[in-house]
Amino acid sequence: MNHTSIVKSISSHVKVAQGMKAYTNAQYVMGETNSLSGGGASGLSDVFGAALWVVDYALWQATQNIQRVHFHESGTSPYAAWSPSTAPPTTNAPYYGNYMVAAAVGSAPDTGIAYLDLGSDDGTASGYMLYEGDQLARVVLLNMVEYTSTSGDARSSQTFTVNVPNRFKGAKVERLTAAGADVKTNITFGGVSFDFGLAQGKPVIVNRAAAVEQVKVASPGVLKVSVQDTEGVVLHLF
Repeated sequence: MNHTSIVKSISSHVKVAQGMKAYTNAQYVMGETNSLSGGGASGLSDVFGAALWVVDYALWQATQNIQRVHFHESGTSPYAAWSPSTAPPTTNAPYYGNYMVAAAVGSAPDTGIAYLDLGSDDGTASGYMLYEGDQLARVVLLNMVEYTSTSGDARSSQTFTVNVPNRFKGAKVERLTAAGADVKTNITFGGVSFDFGLAQGKPVIVNRAAAVEQVKVASPGVLKVSVQDTEGVVLHLF
């Protein structure tokens, strides 16, 4: 849950991917990757903090000429996005991170991405701008200050200010959230749960207010949104 650490961990791959552009149009693919080798670690790879890691890890690579990122998906391993062979099957925290990445990238054939520097010297916040053609379409904001469900402290938040073209009036907010970095259940994205016990993994709205959350521009060209510690949002601009 730290952007600086993520950048450092894949810096050698980024260097090769960038260098390849001078010689070939071949894609650079991270063919095997996940939060830890050997199946991951319980309490680390299968908790909500790992979902935020997935988002920053995948989107940072997209800004660095790495075209695809493949995550291991092995049975009941802690880093698995879902566990189909447990009784009952489970949808795990990394799945929600993957889903948020998909929501951010979208389906347009001409999507582009750029890193958004939020001025976080300690690496606990990161952001991304998603374009369709040359038009800004979505913004991702991650607050990776660690908050655990057992801390007993009040949960802090950060208000991020994003400059957007004047034509935008606001944004639909899809929020990736849970009770803390350490939890494995009751995770939602945009108020939606994919818990197997609700509808066998199909999306179910469990928080109607979160499902319709919006923010309006504070003034022309200025958008502000509050993001709790250990939480992320996708802003769909309108």
